[in-house]
Amino acid sequence: MSPALATLRARLKQQRISQDKVAKEAGVHRTMVSHYLAGRWGSERVAAAAAKLLSHSKGRRTGKRREC
Repeated sequence: MSPALATLRARLKQQRISQDKVAKEAGVHRTMVSHYLAGRWGSERVAAAAAKLLSHSKGRRTGKRREC
């Protein structure tokens, strides 16, 4: 796996964006997202969908829980 894909995968996980959500945004099956993130398949659609979801969630979910 390339460092860029590892970073993308980590950012998606940190922001709690599922592969299902990326697949829906890209209009592909979830297995295609899995193959893309593992470096077995290239897709501009999946990359663009992941980037779009990350840009929309930026600052919203940090992985930290808020105290009540």
